[in-house]
Amino acid sequence: MTALDEIKRLAQKEFPLFIKYICDGLTGALVQNTHFFPMPVRVNFAKEAENPEEKAQILSELYENSKNVCGTGYTLEIELVSTRSKGNRKVLKRICFLTEDDYLAFMIKSSLPESLQAESECETEGFNEAIFVIIESGLLLEKDIPDWALKHIEELGRYHEDDHFWQNICKVARWLKSNKNCNLYIRELPFINSIPPKFIEENKNLIHSLVTQDAIKISFEADHGLLGKQTTVRFRSLCKEVPLMLGQMELKELTVPIEDFCMLPKSGILQDIENVFIVETEMVYLTFPECPKSLCILAQGYNANILKLCDWLKEYPLYYFGNCSENSFGMLSSLRGYFENLKSFCMDMSTINAYKSCLQKGEASFVQTIPPNLDYAENQAYLFLHDSAEKNCLSQDNISIEYIQKALAQLFHDC
Repeated sequence: MTALDEIKRLAQKEFPLFIKYICDGLTGALVQNTHFFPMPVRVNFAKEAENPEEKAQILSELYENSKNVCGTGYTLEIELVSTRSKGNRKVLKRICFLTEDDYLAFMIKSSLPESLQAESECETEGFNEAIFVIIESGLLLEKDIPDWALKHIEELGRYHEDDHFWQNICKVARWLKSNKNCNLYIRELPFINSIPPKFIEENKNLIHSLVTQDAIKISFEADHGLLGKQTTVRFRSLCKEVPLMLGQMELKELTVPIEDFCMLPKSGILQDIENVFIVETEMVYLTFPECPKSLCILAQGYNANILKLCDWLKEYPLYYFGNCSENSFGMLSSLRGYFENLKSFCMDMSTINAYKSCLQKGEASFVQTIPPNLDYAENQAYLFLHDSAEKNCLSQDNISIEYIQKALAQLFHDC
């Protein structure tokens, strides 16, 4: 950890006390503590002091990122000391944040990715007002405000042309919290004449964070009982003996809203189904080989998560056939956390080795750690891909129909 990283850590450590200082001052609980600033930052240079070159390098980095150079942030207070052996020397007396604006500007800037920090223009003027509006709304408990504010410090420090930005954010959040499952579209909400639908669309994550601390599970609309663009599920029968019937018409496939798909057992379509396959890519879904008494569902990428709403899938042998990639194994793990009956299909080292020449660089992984719900064979395949940065994805589109047919034959032979 560099000295600059240590300053960031120490500054974050003081953030709950800083928010309490702000809250107390805004609510009139006490006169603001005039001694909160300057805020000293005590960085320990004991180890580096033994190595003059290393200490000089650290001090140079601290100076380049300080208020002395950048105009905001922490200040390096330098003192001129007279010594017998080396004459007058400049010595670092202390590191501190002189004002509230300096501290906030540093916190906002350090919350951004490094690529954006140099271009950032911090606005701290509206921070206190935003915190006051949130306190007044009653949406968050006082003890939860510091954590929430730290997660959203960039938005709190951003300049908003709309003077009522935070009032409108809280107004929408309060209404959603009090009117669950209203079954309205965003443009039908009762305050829409004063708060444009576009405002809500652009600030969904911020509004959601004030309604609940839980992450968005399906979509903003679905999580808050609003109507939105329909999330649909596309599926087809894998055998002629069990057709999808609509009256007297035999259909090759169906696409229905997720709400209707959840009620599929009531349709009678599943009467003779014994197996369900979940496939990631459209072409493999369309060309998936015939399979007795089986249903095939297209669930591309993250959309597979919506299947967690369908409890009836727990009652069938369930197979997930995704790409051999870190993200697909992450999705497999996520689904298996809900469907204990879920097995992988063609997602193992045998498949990877059979198509090693087709391996390519995949999308950046959203999986930060080894997925927890993989079996031994799946874990081995995941680790192989994880350690092969330039060739860490086998698209299932490269797997031949003949290979899939053989895997199906082996699967049902083992069963």
